[in-house]
Amino acid sequence: MELTGKVALIQGGGAGVGRACALALAEEGCKVAFGGRTRESIEGLAAEIRAGGGAALPVQADVTDPGDVRRLFQEARAAFGPVDILVNNVGGLVMGPFAELEPEGWQLVMAQNLHAACYCCREALADMLPRRSGVIVNIGSGGAVNPSANAVAYCTAKHGLRGLTLSLAEEVRGRGVKVAIVNPVGVIDKPAARKRGRSGKPGTWMLPEDIARAVVFLAGQGPRALTTEINVAPQAPEYG
Repeated sequence: MELTGKVALIQGGGAGVGRACALALAEEGCKVAFGGRTRESIEGLAAEIRAGGGAALPVQADVTDPGDVRRLFQEARAAFGPVDILVNNVGGLVMGPFAELEPEGWQLVMAQNLHAACYCCREALADMLPRRSGVIVNIGSGGAVNPSANAVAYCTAKHGLRGLTLSLAEEVRGRGVKVAIVNPVGVIDKPAARKRGRSGKPGTWMLPEDIARAVVFLAGQGPRALTTEINVAPQAPEYG
């Protein structure tokens, strides 16, 4: 499918995978809107896209807040028109034994990894279903397909995101809208991973651009095909 002129909205666009997705979709000719909590990061990304001749709209927003989600979509529509492509990328992690996990930590992980995607999917469908066209891509995790000790809340949320994706894909597949999940099954080389001291060699970790390529594939897949899940793993067997 031709992506030139399509309107793409990326949540969590200020850094990492979200930033890579915004750049990749802009290179394909999409008009790109993206949300982020810090103005500095998203303004810098917008300047980079515009310098390359692309159209970009940075919106400071907290997508765990349904009101901010509505405002994010309203600003995107006002600037570019209805949303054609949604990329749900926001996430967060609280590590530690489940028995020591406080309710506030559980709620935060659910809000960041699952609730935010639900709010954004609902807003996107308001644009997509009437036009019988659109693509939603959720960024999952290895935690969506594999269990992990000391990350119970995170794995639960990512399993929930995978369930949301696959169930919603079935619900709307006869109505012209596609829903898919990309699971990075391994470490992505970004500041947060280095800060946490992940094991393995950073030179063997995946890059955010590796995930962005999968997103571009899903966004541009032809109308007769439906891919609902892609697992992306490092080529090297030792990746942390």
